[in-house]
Amino acid sequence: MKERVFTFGTDDLLTGVLTEPAAGARPGAPAIVLSNVGLNPRVGPNRCWVELARALAKLGFSTLRFDLNGLGDSLPRRDAHNDLDRACVDHTEALDFLQKKRGVTRFVLVGMCSGVDPAHRLSRDDPRVVGSVFLDGYTYETPRSKLHRYVGRNFSPAGVRRAVLRRLPRIGGLEVGEAEEIYTREYPEAAQFSADLETMLARQAKLLFLYSGGVWLYFNYRDQFFEMLRPARFEGRVEVELRRSADHTYMLPTERQWMVDRISGWVAQQFGS
Repeated sequence: MKERVFTFGTDDLLTGVLTEPAAGARPGAPAIVLSNVGLNPRVGPNRCWVELARALAKLGFSTLRFDLNGLGDSLPRRDAHNDLDRACVDHTEALDFLQKKRGVTRFVLVGMCSGVDPAHRLSRDDPRVVGSVFLDGYTYETPRSKLHRYVGRNFSPAGVRRAVLRRLPRIGGLEVGEAEEIYTREYPEAAQFSADLETMLARQAKLLFLYSGGVWLYFNYRDQFFEMLRPARFEGRVEVELRRSADHTYMLPTERQWMVDRISGWVAQQFGS
């Protein structure tokens, strides 16, 4: 296994680590691209991206894990675009770099939480993306998920207390919901998300959606994915898995190993031939 640090992109403002198999990547195999999760640098939460990149190298795949502009070791962009637009430019330049440096023409994107946003857009718009993994990606409520949330959490002493506190106008002088406003992300409408998936699948892109117990309030049973996108039908066309025992950032080593094995195994299965 070889790991090298590169700078690339506009004015070399982006920094990333390219992890490659010692004997070189499989001929024609896609490269995997990873970026920041929130403010976590390119190592990923609990160094999960390091572990994933090295596991993929053992299977013959190259992986670039890089810092988005203004995060980690990457310099900020000086333009008037919003964060998502900048992140999409960053990802495009990462793909361009690998294509020029290693001759790779196919890519698999892996995004977790906020990293899902640029991964989703590029998966929809860039034909070089042949596969994507979304960890705790977009969710939309269904009648059943609401029932699980309210009955499963609120109908207990601790749940009742949380429900009451959420509805109080003030707690300790802070407006309830203030933190939610700071960290809110704008999801596409369910119909738009469904249409985007159809665009990806029309190119025969492979899609894997992994949800953790850390987003239980928003996604709490596997078939919610298919029910929330009705009338479109995605059963048998995408892979979806819910890992209830895992937290949002896969902090426990056993859960993190499961995630690494699940993604690397999926990549090998879909693109190993």
